[in-house]
Amino acid sequence: MRRAVQRGSVVTMSPADPPLRVAVLGAGPHGTAMAALASARGHDVVIWSPRGGGTRHILGHVVTRGALAGRWPLRVAADLGRAVEGADVLLVCLPARLLPVAVQRIAAALRGDPAILFAPAGGLAAALMAETLAHRGGIPRVAALPVLPLTARRDSDGGVSIRAARPRLWIAGQPGAPAMGRLLG
Repeated sequence: MRRAVQRGSVVTMSPADPPLRVAVLGAGPHGTAMAALASARGHDVVIWSPRGGGTRHILGHVVTRGALAGRWPLRVAADLGRAVEGADVLLVCLPARLLPVAVQRIAAALRGDPAILFAPAGGLAAALMAETLAHRGGIPRVAALPVLPLTARRDSDGGVSIRAARPRLWIAGQPGAPAMGRLLG
């Protein structure tokens, strides 16, 4: 088990915290790379693709090369409802053009109160999600990464080449957003 320790804006992991259940929404190169990163950090990861094409090569794992090299376990969800079911964190890695409609679909599929992280920020999608969820009551935990932590491209064999990893990340969001550093820390 691992435990997040926050010093200022820096979050590090210690062995006391249990792994998070992470749903990655979007299976393009960046979504798959982010799923691999979360899996490499010991989290339980499920990935979902709106069209299904990005997950066709994921048969229980994804292979990454470069800055994050390895074979990382991933589960594939057949639909959005199954992807978000029981998730502690949603990592939304969809193209910005899909986000206005996707935010409404994601909000409708949610059961429970997962933290939601948009990567990349996708314009005002995080604010739209926070407003949509606020109407249900409670304080939504929604944040966005202004820049992606990894630079990635899909390889012809379905693996992902990660060309660069940022040493530091900035997370912008509502109260509770710094706790999302656990996902990537």
